[in-house]
Amino acid sequence: MRKVISLIVDYFFILFFGTITGIFLFLQYYSSTNLIAGKEIEFSGRILLYGLFNTLQVLFLIAPMCIIFYKIRHRSNPKASFITFSILCLANWLLFYPVTLTLINQSEKKSLQTDAIQDSTQLSQGYFRKSLDKVFYFNHPEEENFADILMLHDTKKPEEFAKEMTLYLSEKSDFAKENYPYRDPVVKESLANTPVYIINMFESIKFQAARAWNYGLISWICFCSIGLALCSSYCFLKLSSWRLVNALFAITATALIIWFNDFYFSSLATNFREFMQNLFYESGKLSFFIEKGIEFPLMVLNLLISLIFIACGILIAILRKQEDK
Repeated sequence: MRKVISLIVDYFFILFFGTITGIFLFLQYYSSTNLIAGKEIEFSGRILLYGLFNTLQVLFLIAPMCIIFYKIRHRSNPKASFITFSILCLANWLLFYPVTLTLINQSEKKSLQTDAIQDSTQLSQGYFRKSLDKVFYFNHPEEENFADILMLHDTKKPEEFAKEMTLYLSEKSDFAKENYPYRDPVVKESLANTPVYIINMFESIKFQAARAWNYGLISWICFCSIGLALCSSYCFLKLSSWRLVNALFAITATALIIWFNDFYFSSLATNFREFMQNLFYESGKLSFFIEKGIEFPLMVLNLLISLIFIACGILIAILRKQEDK
C-alpha cells in the first residue's frame, strides 16, 4: 500500500516540480524569441499563465514516462502498481488534460498568441541586421510593421549597396518567416543552437489536442490514442535486468511516439497521410470521423503501436517466468 501511495505522490511531484521548471524554461524561450536588441523584455501575470498552460500540456505527455522511471527503480507490488499507473493515466488524459484545455479556452489565450506578442515588440534603430541574404542598417525604428532602412549589401546583387528602402516586417513578411521564431535577427544569430524543432514538435501536438477538445468528447477520446500509446510503454518495464536499458527504452519509445504524431501532419508526410486517408475514407463509410475532426488513420496507427507494445510486454512477462523457473 505504501508503494502505491508513493507512486501517486510521485506523479503529483512530477507535475509540481515539472511545472516550476517548465515555466522557468518557457520564460527563457519567451525572452529569447521576443527579445529586441536594445530593449528590455516585459513580463506580466498573463505571460506566466500562458507559460503554465503550455508547461502542463507538455507534462501530461511525458508524465507516463516519468512514472515508468519511478517503477524501474521500485519494482515491488507489480499488480497494485499497474492498477495505480492505469488510474493515473486515465486521470491524466480524461481529467487533468481536459480541465487544462477548458481553462485555456476560458482564459485570455488569444491575446497571448505569438503573433500578437511579436506585433507589440517593434525592432529598434541603430543596429545592423542580417536577413534574406542582405545586410540592413535600421536607421529608423519600426512603425506599424514597416521600417525605413539602409540596405548595405545584397549577396545576390553585390553591385548594390547603401540603398534606402522600406522593409515590411509583419509576421506574414519574408523577413519574419526567415527569422522565425525569433523577432530579431541579431538574437537569432546568437541563439542558433536553441532546439526549436523540439519546441515546434510539442506545439504541433498541443494544437492537435486543442482542436480535438474543441470538436467534442468523442474527438477527444480518439485523440487520447496517443496517450494510450505513451502509457503502453509501461509493458517494457522489465525488458532487461539492467535498469538503465529500461529507462533508455522508455525515453526512446516516448520520443518516437511524440515525433510520429508530429511527423504525421508535417509536409514530409503529405503523401503518406493522403494514402492513409484514401485507404480509410475512400468508401465514404467513415464520414462521421471527418465531421468530428477526427484523424482516424492516426488513431488506428496509435492503437496499433499500443497493441504491439502490449503484445511485447506479455511476451516479456512469459519469458521472465520461464527464466525464474
